[in-house]
Amino acid sequence: MGDNQIPASNYKIYFEDKEFSSLNKFLKNNSFSNIVVLTDTNVKKHCLSILSKAVSEVKQKNIICIKAGEIYKNLETCQFIWDKLNAFNCDRNSLLINVGGGVISDMGGFCASVYKRGFSFINVPTTCLSMADASVGGKTGIDYHNYKNQIGTFTEPEGVFIYPVFCKTQSKRELINGMAEVLKAGFIADKQLAKDVVAYQKNENEFASLLKQSVVIKNTIVEIDPKEKNIRKSLNFGHTIGHAIESFYLSKKNTLLHGEAIAIGMICESYVALKLNLLSEKDFLFVEDSVLHLFKKVKLDPKDFHAILKLMFHDKKNKAGKIKLALIEKPGKPKLDVECSNSLLEDALKYYTSIS
Repeated sequence: MGDNQIPASNYKIYFEDKEFSSLNKFLKNNSFSNIVVLTDTNVKKHCLSILSKAVSEVKQKNIICIKAGEIYKNLETCQFIWDKLNAFNCDRNSLLINVGGGVISDMGGFCASVYKRGFSFINVPTTCLSMADASVGGKTGIDYHNYKNQIGTFTEPEGVFIYPVFCKTQSKRELINGMAEVLKAGFIADKQLAKDVVAYQKNENEFASLLKQSVVIKNTIVEIDPKEKNIRKSLNFGHTIGHAIESFYLSKKNTLLHGEAIAIGMICESYVALKLNLLSEKDFLFVEDSVLHLFKKVKLDPKDFHAILKLMFHDKKNKAGKIKLALIEKPGKPKLDVECSNSLLEDALKYYTSIS
């Protein structure tokens, strides 16, 4: 197995710096009746030309381009995609290439997983966030009434092709956004990785190494628990509160990126663990300091706490109407299915607003 390959359960994750040889080889070695590329307006403008110059199979194929942004990750956009697949005469021997960030891999995978009861897709992530997290693991999904990923499937791609070169097209804000998931991987599985993220000095090779370590951690966990019955829940550390904050801000003028919301969630959920005597104050401060080193504090309005708390009740980890959190007992040691009261969740939000 080459150094650039990470074997997943039924597919491979290819990790290359600049060359596109793995993707070219995959496309030439498989016989698909039709190949369609799904992307968005931002990716088409900044990344698609890089890919099409290196991969002739992409240049020649049908393209579905949707509007960029989490607000378009919905059923209406899925209908647009399915209509395009019909127009391109796709069948169950076709291939969908999802080229973009987490919205594209989540939604493209979902559309492919149910269209004509499912056809093949691969992910070519173009953002730091999607490379570190969304493109890997076989989760597909869309938002429903502003609730994050409420409709979806567990469907594995035929392959994931990660090329860190695409990250050069991103803004500093987007790059830091993606590092939230790398930091999370460190918190739940490898404290040294979290330390390395904080110490990261904008070196290309170092950046690629951090991404790859994060992918290996996620893939290892997913291989053990593909349907999120147990340990895979640990990947949701920071996400119960973080997703609720992200969902709340979807309808606001100043939206938060996924990683920015998860950063808040990781501090708040660590505060919950501290108050439940699961996490020491020293380890809590390690999490808080690490997050705040990368992410500026966001000003939350206490008047919004009730609405944010209400959104938490739609989290997929909940059971029998009870909010269940994936916390950590110390960096590298997750604690699953921790029930939490509304008052403690609100206290956690209040604590975050009090940080100076």
